[in-house]
Amino acid sequence: MKINPSAIHCVVGGQFGSEAKGHVTAQLLKRLYEENEHAPINVRVGGSNAGHSAANYVNGAIIALRQIPMGAVVRPEIDLVIAAGSEIDPDVLYSEIDLLESYGIPVLHRLVIDKYATIIEPHHIDSEQNSDLNARTGSTNKGIGASRSARLMRQATIARDWQFTRDITVADTSQLLNYTNRTIVIEGTQGYGLGLHTEQYPQTTSGDCRAIDLIAQTGVFPTPTRPIEVWLVVRTYPIRVAGNSGNLNGELTWAELNQRNSNITPEYTTVTKKERRVGEWDSALVREAIHANGGTGDHMHLCLMFADYIDETLATMSEYECLDLPTIMKLAAYETDMGQQCDMYGTSPFSVIWTR
Repeated sequence: MKINPSAIHCVVGGQFGSEAKGHVTAQLLKRLYEENEHAPINVRVGGSNAGHSAANYVNGAIIALRQIPMGAVVRPEIDLVIAAGSEIDPDVLYSEIDLLESYGIPVLHRLVIDKYATIIEPHHIDSEQNSDLNARTGSTNKGIGASRSARLMRQATIARDWQFTRDITVADTSQLLNYTNRTIVIEGTQGYGLGLHTEQYPQTTSGDCRAIDLIAQTGVFPTPTRPIEVWLVVRTYPIRVAGNSGNLNGELTWAELNQRNSNITPEYTTVTKKERRVGEWDSALVREAIHANGGTGDHMHLCLMFADYIDETLATMSEYECLDLPTIMKLAAYETDMGQQCDMYGTSPFSVIWTR
């Protein structure tokens, strides 16, 4: 299967975030680069409250980013866009530029920030940290909700009016994205279950997390010749952030999971560094996420990550032909739950299996 280079590809989470969207984005960009004449453009939406991680293709280190698109670590030819619907913490942005450059990865010449993006200022973070938001909802208190509230009240500072201390290009990125012949990959944040208009409210984030919501934040307009393709990312054992972060069906301890697979160890959030909560596979939630993103069909690409958690033999595997029948049957059970075959299985932070 060759991936459609004319489509708008949108990577979205199907659970409560931390499904490995950064890993999927990096793998998708790598394949698009290899299959096509033009390097793709990677667009990041959302704020600095969600960390994405992927293997740096320069030296193999795992790099976590909260503002800059993951395409930065894939190929130097991939241009990077932070979209209009994003919230930008300048200090986080600068630290990521420095981090990437310390690895020999150039950023500034290929990074464009939309002039209408919202700036997260210190008082936004302070207002959340001095509130009961974390106690009530499990919020990371990184100022996203406060800056969005300020934007709605027309009190926020936007990127065109901010004095960046680095030589950063600020422009109307919708013009760039709507008139390019290059493939667009939108890197979404959070996960469907954290959407503001879902059953989980009020233990949600401050926005919605469907592909349609993320695409709207970019200002990109789909057409019959430029359709939307959704890459819905789910994990075998969903997680939520620590604290009063909401319902998690079949909640487990990491020790219980370790008894099933000795390679499983506790996970910690990229942003807050707290131990995550973990639960059993919730097929109802995943089916709801699929429905909310247009249902099954040719436009839907399912990515089952952390597959090595259910079968240790999958760890670091990258060839579908190497799977034995018992492993195939385990994976098929998840696909039956979802109603469609997966295009990708995640087998480690460095590897995936493409199924076609």
